[in-house]
Amino acid sequence: MADSSDIDNALIAKLGSDSALLALMPNGVYWGSAPPNSTRFVIVSLIDESDEQMLQQRSHEDAVYLVKAVGLSTANPDMKAAAPVSMRCSTTGR
Repeated sequence: MADSSDIDNALIAKLGSDSALLALMPNGVYWGSAPPNSTRFVIVSLIDESDEQMLQQRSHEDAVYLVKAVGLSTANPDMKAAAPVSMRCSTTGR
C-alpha cells in the first residue's frame, strides 16, 4: 500500500510543475514553510486526514489540504489569478 507521504509529494510535484502558477509565484511550492527571503510562493499543509479500515488494514485514505498562495511583495502579485491555477489540482474518485 502506498505511503501517505506519496500523496503529499504528488501534490507538491503537481503544483510545482504548473508553469502558470510558477509565473505568478516564482519562489516555488513548499510543504509547511518557504525558505527565508521568499516573497511570492505557495504553501501546502495537511488540514485533516482519516484512514478507513477494511479487513484489519487501511482500505483508503481521505485527506484535506490547504493550498495557500503568499505574496509578500510590492511587485503586485496577481493573487486572484493564482487561486484558479491552484484549483486545477483536484482530487479524483468523488
